[in-house]
Amino acid sequence: KKKKTKKKKKKKKKKKKKKKKKKKEEEEEEEEEEEEEEEEEEEEEEEEEEEEEEEEEEEEEEEEEEEGRRGGGGGGGERRRRRRERRREEGGERKKKKREEEEEEEKKKKKKKKKKKKKKKKKKKKTKKKKEEREEEAEEEEEEEEEEEEEEEEEGEEEEEEEEEEEEEEEEEEEEEKKKKKKKKKKKKKKKKIPY
Repeated sequence: KKKKTKKKKKKKKKKKKKKKKKKKEEEEEEEEEEEEEEEEEEEEEEEEEEEEEEEEEEEEEEEEEEEGRRGGGGGGGERRRRRRERRREEGGERKKKKREEEEEEEKKKKKKKKKKKKKKKKKKKKTKKKKEEREEEAEEEEEEEEEEEEEEEEEGEEEEEEEEEEEEEEEEEEEEEKKKKKKKKKKKKKKKKIPY
């Protein structure tokens, strides 16, 4: 009964561990999905910014062309050209900064991935070790059970031998008793025959 309860507890523990492992794996998957979504959003934002910049530049160029065709207002055209150049420089700076930030982010992600891989490798090693330990434990338990069975068999055999010996002794005693009774009877008979 004690052994059964122990096995039941072990089974329950194993089930709990399996559930915990599954939950952790699901969390890791969710994390990866979130990271991918973030990356996609960043890419979309970048594309939108680039499109906006291109549209602004096109509008300014169209305005300049329009003014040039109308003639006059050269100063305004120059101002717009300078403004466009400044904006282009600012845009370039912005892009540069964003690129640096993305590179930094990429480095962090790679580092995180590497760490995760290392952790997974370590976990795999640990799991392998645990599996081996579990197998060893199971083998030991099996051996113990076999030993117990052998002991029980030996005990049973010993008991049988003892019983047989007892029976033999009893038979011998009975035989002895019979002999004694026979002898006594013979003696009595002999005594009866002697004349006085």
